[in-house]
Amino acid sequence: MGLAQLSKVTVISPRSEYGEVASGLARFEDFHPIGQDELNFDPKLQELSIKAVRLFAQADQAVKDLSIPLMPGVIDIVFRGVKIPKSEFDAESWETLLNDAEVQINPIIDEVRAQRALLQKVAKEESDLNSLRDALQAVAGFSADVGDLGQFQRLRVVLTVVRSEVLAELKNSLPSSIFLSQPLGPSRSLVLVASEKSDEARIEKTLKALDLKPLSIPSNLPQNPAEAYAKLTQDCEATRKERFELEAKVGQLRSKHEVVILAVREVAEVARETLDQEGSPGP
Repeated sequence: MGLAQLSKVTVISPRSEYGEVASGLARFEDFHPIGQDELNFDPKLQELSIKAVRLFAQADQAVKDLSIPLMPGVIDIVFRGVKIPKSEFDAESWETLLNDAEVQINPIIDEVRAQRALLQKVAKEESDLNSLRDALQAVAGFSADVGDLGQFQRLRVVLTVVRSEVLAELKNSLPSSIFLSQPLGPSRSLVLVASEKSDEARIEKTLKALDLKPLSIPSNLPQNPAEAYAKLTQDCEATRKERFELEAKVGQLRSKHEVVILAVREVAEVARETLDQEGSPGP
């Protein structure tokens, strides 16, 4: 039996065309690819790629937190002459480049995160205060201390705001209870319901069925509804001003750092794409 002469051939192609090249070579029945025990894989490139991904994520989050546009609008460029600022990075290696970008972006990221966290905290406080003030708005004109209503040992006393069309149904549902009411306007009344402790479960069930909530004032506020409403109004205004000041500071951060943030974001994105391509497993 004769022996066929073999030749070793190396085929080089772009990675994007690998599938097409492999299919073409498979048509040659006598073409035998040489297996490799190990893949040509550089762990250092993988480490740098992970770092680039992290830098991109941090810069991209800062872009979102500060509402920085990735590009000026076409109208701004054409009619207003807005120019896109450029940043230069000079480095002898990908590692040096990413390290320099990290040094620039880290203090900015910390400052942005701190301001955003403080702004979110104040915004939530403002929202909570507004909700509580709105809940007490109906009884803003009622001046009496209601803090001791839950201190009775033998009575269950509830203060609630009731719509006029529901008041009769509430009284019919609790025939053995004592009712005192004060109009708050043409359509609502402030109602005090008092019953024996044994009827407490029935009162709770009736209030829930009629979608009524007991009037409750947090312990850190005056237990007089009128005074509590006035205090909440002052607190809402103070918190609103604080939020405006923090929003202005965030705007200053955007103006001060947006060029660096966008530059680092783009550098990290290019580094990630390049390193992923170069560090992919394969010869």
